[in-house]
Amino acid sequence: MPRSDGKVDFAHGVFVTGGTGYLGRALIAALAKRNLRVRALVRSGSQSKLQLGAEAVIGNVFDPARTARSLVAGSIVVHLVGTPRPAPWKAREFRAVDGASLVAVLEAARNARVAHFVYVSVAQPAPVMKAYVGVRAECEERLRASGLAVTILRPWYVLGPGHRWPYLLVPLYWLAERLPPTAAGARRLGLISLAEMVAALVWVVEHPTGGVRVLAVPEMRRLARSP
Repeated sequence: MPRSDGKVDFAHGVFVTGGTGYLGRALIAALAKRNLRVRALVRSGSQSKLQLGAEAVIGNVFDPARTARSLVAGSIVVHLVGTPRPAPWKAREFRAVDGASLVAVLEAARNARVAHFVYVSVAQPAPVMKAYVGVRAECEERLRASGLAVTILRPWYVLGPGHRWPYLLVPLYWLAERLPPTAAGARRLGLISLAEMVAALVWVVEHPTGGVRVLAVPEMRRLARSP
């Protein structure tokens, strides 16, 4: 949390949900390398899937009371729970998993008085994946109204192991970003690598905000290059 001298005190630690997933494992590894105390919420029996460097907290992401008891006042929450490999036909999962988990973890975070809530949303507006974008937009509104200090990151597609097919679209993105009619949309819905995404998240964790901060793909790419 911020101190009077402007630096950050990590004594209360970083609490990650979705820590056994594609993004969560990479983030935990990066935070551990920076000697930050990381705790991750996992279901019973899933401890072995957790990246080294994090302390497992057995719980249920949909149980706000139980999660609140695991949180420490002044800590940082990074919420990464979501439907794996989103697709248009998964609308019910978006509401049951993505939406419901945010509601529960946000309630827990407010009750525990955490210092900073970090949420990975999705780029918006977008011409496709309406149900997914809609649920994530609702989650963002809940965060804005929560009274907590919040950072919202809006990637579109995170390239990495098992998520490489959009590399075929890179030439089209390059062209679209340079044509005035399509430039803004192409940048907002741009591709970002797993390394860039993790670097941006680490920066956000180490530089908490006092209000509500929203970072789109161009900003995240810039943060990834920050020293």
